[in-house]
Amino acid sequence: MSDPKVGILVNPTAGKGRVGRIAKRVIGRLSEIFPEPLIRFTERRGDGTSKARSLLDAGADVVACLGGDGTFREVAETLAGTAVPMALLPCGSGNDLARSLFGKRISLGKAIDIGFARSAGISVSFASVMGIGFDALVAEGISAIRGLSGFPLYLVSTLLAFRRFRPLFLKWRPALMSGAGIGRFMGGGYMLFPKAEMNDGLLDVYVIEPVSFSSFCGTYRKS
Repeated sequence: MSDPKVGILVNPTAGKGRVGRIAKRVIGRLSEIFPEPLIRFTERRGDGTSKARSLLDAGADVVACLGGDGTFREVAETLAGTAVPMALLPCGSGNDLARSLFGKRISLGKAIDIGFARSAGISVSFASVMGIGFDALVAEGISAIRGLSGFPLYLVSTLLAFRRFRPLFLKWRPALMSGAGIGRFMGGGYMLFPKAEMNDGLLDVYVIEPVSFSSFCGTYRKS
């Protein structure tokens, strides 16, 4: 049986540019194990889907993804429904998908679920969690913050998001934020869905009602 043809997809901006600094070393090591890999670098946000598709078209039997949760989501959307697996090389700011997968020790022989959200003609996919409202503002603000990673990065972005937030009005009530999860973690390691299973065909859902800034800080100090 011939060795699998490995595709390597690299997001050099992931992890606040850390991937770009280590990419050559990682690719070199993988090339020692899997000769002549197919290599693609993302060039802009959202580029992961087209780059992953080009790896499939080039005959990749597995796609090794060096990046963070955003890149993993884009590649997972492309690979969904195919027989081509994705290998995670987590080097992002949060790495929540990797935390959920490896923390639960899911068998590498099993597929995980992928979620799709559709509204007003817009369709997005997610491999770990998705959210609307306040946490979407937090995720948007992360890219502008330098010098932090993991939970501290999400905490600072959370505090800054209070300046821009306006209540989210769902069909049945106002909310601070709402979302759904396949994995257990979000926000750089915060376990929002402790009982989530990534291959049970179910979504864990949350709705958080609006709170004041002082109430939020009080809750954080007690947690």
